Amino acid sequence: MVGFPKILKTGQDIINCFEMVDLGECSPDLLKKEIERIERTNSLHIPVSKAEGRNATVNYCYEATVGLTLDNGLKITAVEHITNEDETPSETVITFNKNVPSDTAAINIPLAVNVFTKMGISEKQLQEIKGALAYVE
Repeated sequence: MVGFPKILKTGQDIINCFEMVDLGECSPDLLKKEIERIERTNSLHIPVSKAEGRNATVNYCYEATVGLTLDNGLKITAVEHITNEDETPSETVITFNKNVPSDTAAINIPLAVNVFTKMGISEKQLQEIKGALAYVE
């Protein structure tokens, strides 16, 4: 697409591309896909080695903190870091507010700083753009 940047690096890039959609110079699906791609980078994808009841065991994960809500709606209620005999961290057992499906392969821990905030676009602006894109054909 002529004029569409290869990578959206800033909030202004998103706004400019939305204006291109509004003018008919850019496919709304292309911008939707790019926003979705960026949203997927807004969390850490952590493989789960064991899921049992309300607990999930993962490799050591210092980003797991009590109070975080994951994209699947589970809320972290407790975190226990397991260490080896030499006191180096080896695993983290995360307890959630609900049972974790036993076939859970991974969890997504949200980043401390929202990727869109780093890009310079507010959550409100982003939601407005996504809402408008839903109605553009």
